[in-house]
Amino acid sequence: MKLIMGIYDAPEIQEQPLLEIDPLKANIAVFGSPMSGKTKFIETMLLRLTSNIGKGTKEDVYIIDFGGNIGDYADLPVVCACFDNSNEENIKRVFKIIDDRLRENARQLGSKNYYMAASKPDTCPPHLTLIIENLNAFLADERFATYQDQLMKLCRDGLSKGLTVVFTANDTSGISRYLANFGHKIAFNMPATSYMDIFGSKSVSTMRTPGRGLVTVDSGVYEFQAFLPFKPKTEEDDLKALIAQYQTYKNPNKLISLPDILTMTNIREYSADKIQPSNDNIYFGLDYYDHKPMIIDIDKTRSIGIYGKKGFGKTNLLKILTAQIWMYHRDARFILFDDGRKQLETIRDTILKNNKNTVYYDNATDLRVYLNENGYGATRKANEKVEVQDTPYTVFILQNRMLYHNSSGTDIRYLSVNLFPDMIVNAEKRKFLFIYSDFKIPETEFRDKLNNCLSAAFLLDNIGDFIAEKGAKTAFGEMDPKELKAQYAKCSLGDGYYYDIEGDDLHKVKLIKFEGGKKNG
Repeated sequence: MKLIMGIYDAPEIQEQPLLEIDPLKANIAVFGSPMSGKTKFIETMLLRLTSNIGKGTKEDVYIIDFGGNIGDYADLPVVCACFDNSNEENIKRVFKIIDDRLRENARQLGSKNYYMAASKPDTCPPHLTLIIENLNAFLADERFATYQDQLMKLCRDGLSKGLTVVFTANDTSGISRYLANFGHKIAFNMPATSYMDIFGSKSVSTMRTPGRGLVTVDSGVYEFQAFLPFKPKTEEDDLKALIAQYQTYKNPNKLISLPDILTMTNIREYSADKIQPSNDNIYFGLDYYDHKPMIIDIDKTRSIGIYGKKGFGKTNLLKILTAQIWMYHRDARFILFDDGRKQLETIRDTILKNNKNTVYYDNATDLRVYLNENGYGATRKANEKVEVQDTPYTVFILQNRMLYHNSSGTDIRYLSVNLFPDMIVNAEKRKFLFIYSDFKIPETEFRDKLNNCLSAAFLLDNIGDFIAEKGAKTAFGEMDPKELKAQYAKCSLGDGYYYDIEGDDLHKVKLIKFEGGKKNG
């Protein structure tokens, strides 16, 4: 896959041959002072890769644009992602997806080297290109310090699996250790001493003309002139025309940035799969990385715990879940157990105001009496047996802080430690769903019992910090906080994590924002 990028001076043969670069053979480093031609070189490369569509090797390009200059080219069909540094999670997302795709490439290639396998494009996995515009800024950003070793590994091992790394940089500061893994080196106008750092040979002065520089060709260093992507005066119109030419080409690996506010109104625009609400599948957001819809199968889920600080979005999440359950289960009974804060009153008086089967209690004794009289298995007195009766599909929403405290001999202790855990064991059979809408860390005496009640949990907080502080005291168990901090950026307000405890499956989620009176479902 050779890309024609310019012409170079070859005085020994008195010619100016075409400069051809093969990204399947070598990584590409592009240096130069501001306005010297680095970005134009990348833009020309993107056009050449686009022109190869349908001619052989499949190509997917991921761009980390710390210079903020390549956004206009993000709609080219070969570009799967073009993210600037404004959203930390998007950058982490690119590295995760590339790592996953290289793992799949390695599986398909077996013992073969990618360059050799590319001679048979029909059976070869797609080639990937990672472009980092302004590598100096990327390396200086503390948010991505944990990715520097991974970047080194990609530079060293990526070519054999089908990944080419391309970067631009103003100088070699902090970059020298990467250069040994770059077979193609380009340097536009720079101080003479910088040429020695890059090429390791006597520096050569070049004309201070944009697009004019030095390039490695085979074992030599030559002056060259880079081609422009388009004629300067028509670039904007020509780019739009090119993008329009490929508008029917759909890249299945295209990534987009999630919106600041995700709702049931706009979720279909950003979802990687169809949104198909049903009686059992309750939607609550999109996975941050693959944009696939996140759902809870309430026919199989017995109990849910919602962790999070005040003001981080727990009530919003509860509204999303409750509204959809009520929409698809009009015969359901909702039992709300509140405390002195009366935070569930808004759920009762808005979302469930037309549900005649909603009951609301803020007193454990009254709730115990109700459960006894309506066939849920509660007893009035110790050791008293009661016959369990048929009950409708029932959703318990529990937001009472005393559920997690040692209140020996009281009705609330009986509900918390005895009755509710026993009901959760049989919840799937009896059609119960328990939502602990503000799950607190239980006191030591019965912590394991209450934590083990949960089959799924939400966390609306920064997971690395949360686990480091509370770790084994929660349903999130023994997760490694250092790994979590490295893998995930800090949460935006209102977003969080969903942990399928029974399946041991953790997702970072862009949560749906409840739209009040609008239809959420």
